[in-house]
Amino acid sequence: MFQWLVALLLSVFPGGTPAAAAAPDLPDLPCTGYAQIQGELASTYAEAPVSIGLQSNGHLLQLFASSGNDTWTMVSLAPDGQACVVAAGSDWQSLKPARPAPAVPEEGA
Repeated sequence: MFQWLVALLLSVFPGGTPAAAAAPDLPDLPCTGYAQIQGELASTYAEAPVSIGLQSNGHLLQLFASSGNDTWTMVSLAPDGQACVVAAGSDWQSLKPARPAPAVPEEGA
């Protein structure tokens, strides 16, 4: 699915620029303005933002997913508003973090 999404986004956003400078280990990524990517994901896949986090390079990493989690797309957003699709797939599942085991008091304490 990812190759198909990349081809679609590159055809929709022909002015997009590769993000190789920002992520040298990744292939050329479909990049354009955030509003364009958000609109395309909403209209084509019925995806909306569901999670967000700050990357170590200062970019925001945002997960878009359809309401049934049938499809999902990961988008990296630079401070200048340039957004790049970095991954896409299907059947997203959110996991609850495991709770740490309660501390056992030491004997004689």
